[in-house]
Amino acid sequence: LDRVTGLYTRAHFDDLCRREIKLAQRQQRALAVVMTALSGEVLDGPNADQVIRLVGEAIRASLRKVDVAGRYDHQTFAMVLLDTDAVGAESLMGRIEARVEASRAAGKIRGVFAVRHAVGTVAQDGYEGLLKATRDRLARGGATRRRT
Repeated sequence: LDRVTGLYTRAHFDDLCRREIKLAQRQQRALAVVMTALSGEVLDGPNADQVIRLVGEAIRASLRKVDVAGRYDHQTFAMVLLDTDAVGAESLMGRIEARVEASRAAGKIRGVFAVRHAVGTVAQDGYEGLLKATRDRLARGGATRRRT
């Protein structure tokens, strides 16, 4: 596990992601991948780990037991959501962002940062290219941007 967020490390997440995609493909089940990236000056300062930890907590608290989440890199998180379409993935992001905002309102998060995310689904991207398509979508700016 990642020491700051309590989520899976990138290597472990990648292994679990491949396994979940193969299982969903064999069973012809829906699957979504969500990638979330944080940006802002606060992430370069002394409060960076606190912000990243609280976002990790918001992700963990918002997921179902069957979902898989990991810290993809320093400021990026990834999630695999079984039996989930794009609407369900966007709903999850709304819950995560509401938890982050609650932490901000409680004074646990200070500083301004942006949260952007990208969603990929089997229906849109197929099983084989799902993770890459989602990663590419995030690199192009993400599906939506929200200022937190």
